[in-house]
Amino acid sequence: MTSAEAERNTSAAETPATQDPTPEWYNPPVRPEPEPMIFDFVVLDTSSYLSDISLEAIDSADSLVLLTTPYLATVKDTKLLLKTMSDLGVPAAKLNAVLNRMEPAIKMGRDVLETNLKFPISLELPHVPGLLVDSVTDGVPLVLSKPKSDWGHRVAELARLIVDTSTAKARKPKRGFLLGRPR
Repeated sequence: MTSAEAERNTSAAETPATQDPTPEWYNPPVRPEPEPMIFDFVVLDTSSYLSDISLEAIDSADSLVLLTTPYLATVKDTKLLLKTMSDLGVPAAKLNAVLNRMEPAIKMGRDVLETNLKFPISLELPHVPGLLVDSVTDGVPLVLSKPKSDWGHRVAELARLIVDTSTAKARKPKRGFLLGRPR
């Protein structure tokens, strides 16, 4: 192999297409003035794997919701994630543990889970598979189609838990223009 071929092979191995993505690829190293926020809230649903990008999102988040279920394997993963968050210096006040799919037949109660996790559970979401399937089939979120249901009340409670209404900005309605004339 000639030195030119070796150099070509080396440079090809170091291209972004062959490397794992890093946060620097998404954010330039020298950041200009921060742009104004376009959205009041951004919701990220990440996998259980904590990549560099997930960790950066966790670091910049104002509030985190840790969704867990009352199944043994999930409780083990949740406990490990809580320890990891603590090791990373994520303040406990930033975290909200939410118990999803709490079925009446499950023998592991909320108190047992909180004792095992050594972390309080902020909210329980009920297991309503029939209503959720109907919601997906109809294309209407359950919280909109049945806001007075137990599920609707719990999701509204979750929103209040995450959003500090005392400091939330009231949105001003935008003045619209139709065909160039004010309405």
